[in-house]
Amino acid sequence: MLPRLLYLQGGRKEQAATVAFVDGFFNADVSMAG
Repeated sequence: MLPRLLYLQGGRKEQAATVAFVDGFFNADVSMAG
């Protein structure tokens, strides 16, 4: 939910950076978990 709020509120460059960071974070978390 929070990433979507940031995506809707931020500028386009901020959106891209936030989405890339969040995606990378969750992908890394999933990889380490399993």
